[in-house]
Amino acid sequence: SFLEDPDGSMWIGTDRGLETAEMEGSYSLSDRALVVKVTTPGLKVAELQASSGRLLGAAAVPLLEAAKEGVWKGWVRYRREGEFEGEWSGEYDLQNAVIEVDGLADKVRIASAAVSIDRNRMTIRRLRARAGKVGFEGEYRQIGNRSRLDLAIESVNAADLERLLIPSLARQQGFFARTLRIGRIESPEWLKTRHLDAALAIEELIAGDYSGSIEKALVKWDGAKIRITNIDGLIENTAIAGILNVDLSGRVPKYSFQGKAMDATYHGGRLEFEGKLETEGLGSQLLAGARAEGTVKGRALTFAPDTELRTVSGQFEVSVGASGPKWRLQNVEASQGTDLLRGEGGTQADGKLVVELMGRKPLRVTAIP
Repeated sequence: SFLEDPDGSMWIGTDRGLETAEMEGSYSLSDRALVVKVTTPGLKVAELQASSGRLLGAAAVPLLEAAKEGVWKGWVRYRREGEFEGEWSGEYDLQNAVIEVDGLADKVRIASAAVSIDRNRMTIRRLRARAGKVGFEGEYRQIGNRSRLDLAIESVNAADLERLLIPSLARQQGFFARTLRIGRIESPEWLKTRHLDAALAIEELIAGDYSGSIEKALVKWDGAKIRITNIDGLIENTAIAGILNVDLSGRVPKYSFQGKAMDATYHGGRLEFEGKLETEGLGSQLLAGARAEGTVKGRALTFAPDTELRTVSGQFEVSVGASGPKWRLQNVEASQGTDLLRGEGGTQADGKLVVELMGRKPLRVTAIP
């Protein structure tokens, strides 16, 4: 409902009068300049949407027009001159709102957020929200066609995160097209035009029987290409650092990681891997199709009471299939006491890793990888 004060101000309110907003504005015939400002101590989003549609025509209030429900308080101001595109400014708090984001399987439910708008450039601070089973906090900024997101997640299951991102990760096709792998894969328009920079931190990341964390990672998302740099994380007690590239142009995502896995516990000692890992698919496909190669270094490895290797280094290749990982080790060098040994090894039919080393006397090392 609309009420007009004697001074010309207009009030928007519910029938019960429990929610109100003051709307004031002006229009100049000489330069066709329109200025409208709305201020409220607390108003349902739906009330503003109905009012702005009648008073401002096609002008959409940033974020508020996208919300399906919720309450906002603060002010927004709209200015338009002649045929030029109008500009928004404002400061408001938003609570209990629901919005849809392209590329997410679930709606984003905003518990609370502080929004600032300056000439259509939007900043969202103190954001507390949830999408499906993924809760997060952070900040969001938008300037032109590029967005910036600082995101912190307390705890998330990798399967829940993948399910949330399915519309971004995989292209939907009919049964025969998927089975025969025919037809062109076309990215949706929202993916083609996505330009996002993000800083990500996850306190606890659960993947099956394993848990880890990401202290920080920098994300650059342009269309169907995602590049994640400065990765600093943990899987159990193994430190992970490197760069991850994700290709979303196909039926399923392709991943390529270049980096290090450090201080992995193995046979009483420590291992460090450096190299490249590639895989593609969703869910269990990721591990089943993984391939990696690079260099490995180890120290203080004990395989039997009388078999301790002070240092180990070499080159590795590994692929994961239905029967488990298949390792191949080349140019292996190991030190045992004062003896320097060289050799190679690989995974046997029984799944055990066997390394044959030659020094002053031959040494056969058998282990479960």
